[in-house]
Amino acid sequence: MVKSILTSLASQLSELKRKHLLVVLAIAIGLLSGCFAVFLKWSVSSIREFITSGSMTKTLGGLYVFYPLIGILITVFIVNKILKKRLYSGIPSVLYSISKKRSNVKTHNLYSSLLTSIFTAGFGGSAGLEGPLVQTNAAWGSNLGRLFKVDYKTKTLLIGCAAAAAMAAIFKAPLAAVVFAVEVLMLEFSVSSLIPLLVASISAVMITSLYGGDDSIIRFNLIHEFQLKESGYFILLGVLTGLSSVYFSRFYLFITSKFQAVKNWKARAISGGILLGTVVWIFPPLYGEGYEILNQLISDNGFNQQFRKIAEDTFFGNWTESGSMMLLFLFCLVLFKVIATSLTIGSGGIGGIFAPSLFMGGTLGFFFSRFFKYYEINTTLPSENFTLVGMAGLIAGVLHAPLTAIFMIAEVAGGYGLYIPLMLTAATSYYVSKSLMKTTIYTRELAQRGELITHDKDEAAMTLMNLEELIHTDFKTFSPEQRLRDVESVLEQTDQLIYPVIDKNGNLLGQITIDDLRPILFNPEVFSKAKIADLLSTPPEVISITNNIQEVMKKFEDTEAWKLPVVDHTTYVGVISRTQLLAAYREEIRSSNFDV
Repeated sequence: MVKSILTSLASQLSELKRKHLLVVLAIAIGLLSGCFAVFLKWSVSSIREFITSGSMTKTLGGLYVFYPLIGILITVFIVNKILKKRLYSGIPSVLYSISKKRSNVKTHNLYSSLLTSIFTAGFGGSAGLEGPLVQTNAAWGSNLGRLFKVDYKTKTLLIGCAAAAAMAAIFKAPLAAVVFAVEVLMLEFSVSSLIPLLVASISAVMITSLYGGDDSIIRFNLIHEFQLKESGYFILLGVLTGLSSVYFSRFYLFITSKFQAVKNWKARAISGGILLGTVVWIFPPLYGEGYEILNQLISDNGFNQQFRKIAEDTFFGNWTESGSMMLLFLFCLVLFKVIATSLTIGSGGIGGIFAPSLFMGGTLGFFFSRFFKYYEINTTLPSENFTLVGMAGLIAGVLHAPLTAIFMIAEVAGGYGLYIPLMLTAATSYYVSKSLMKTTIYTRELAQRGELITHDKDEAAMTLMNLEELIHTDFKTFSPEQRLRDVESVLEQTDQLIYPVIDKNGNLLGQITIDDLRPILFNPEVFSKAKIADLLSTPPEVISITNNIQEVMKKFEDTEAWKLPVVDHTTYVGVISRTQLLAAYREEIRSSNFDV
């Protein structure tokens, strides 16, 4: 019944002009996103309140070691035994859907990521909620697009609206959320796309403000105005956060890849959960997303009571009066946050890396300012400002999204008076990180396979093309033992310019061409005795089935050939035509509306 109602509504709304339909759908996506965000936050906080009630709030040992393990086990049980679907990381999965699935997101993502992330985060998993919410909203945007039969470009924009609405709902930062959708999802930006993005973001914030209150995740009051003499320190912080971003990304990719190599999901979940619990036992501030710790650092004016409270229930509790030990404690939090996050997600937990990046950056910024104060290099650096700006530095470096970092931190924390240091640190961090690591956690695997959509319409069109659809598998082939006189009828009946030569196992040995045949076609004596093997030549280039379209295009350009054989390892698959490749490219440009 629900499906019939939606179908009926879709048929009525589809009569609207495209721009009006986009706005209506953007509002719907925004309202849904707001509701999902409220539900997600309420569910996670309810679980946390339940498991940390009573005396357990006073001791972070004991059961706290097992809480992340319990959350991960519940998550992987739901994934493997109830959903029976493989769940991929939130934002990378969305990017893959845009790049290779024509913005079609599977229907189980309408609820699967949202449901499982509740248990991961609720039981103390060191991961954020933004990734699962973005993936859930993207599924709704994509499926609404399919319901209304919109084209690829419109469907992609709806996914962008969903991502923007998710970030706006979580962080209550609608402008930064729009920048995130354009910068991270690499949407094509135009005035016509701006309105739906803004409408979706604002709608989401209205819902979360109505039902979730007006409290921001980060609570910040600008007390110390930015001084121009501090510029050098903020640039230096940018270098440090840029290097830390590379450490975060590489360590995260390394640990998660090791867990992916473990095929047994139970072993993966148990080992990862136990290791995560151990890390949390040693460093309790790594429990959960870490926003409470960040707010304590921001409100702390030095190593005073607020900060000491963070360390008192840890192995550093006996040294809270020692400034050097507290610096070491902070540095350990920075180093081990990425380990906690990697263990959470690698072992099967569902969550995002945005919140961990904020935690790591904020802690690093606080450590940076306190280091200069403790060693009396500069005792006037405001710790709360560096804590806030450090968050932007990590986001800019890890995501390669400096604009998102600047607007997000300024909007979330109300730190508009810190725009200059935010820009100095974010730009420097981005430059350092980009120089050392060309791709991000979100884009590395897609970029390596040539499947990453970019703002370049030519590259985007080629990314969307499917090589297997362009292969001619009906080409006549010969074996090397055949004589030319035995295949004369084939030569007369076809107009092929090349004839692939394969062995009895189907492996490509080479080819013969019309140019090879022409000198002996009118020489009966030679023609009657010649074998295919006598005329065998090596193709100017061979295309692998694993090549992306950009690589195929380059091979045609380098060889100036018109047809090339395609292999799967060494097995012959078929032939691809340069003419058909170019025709398919032009059709992709037209059908995807890249030129609009």
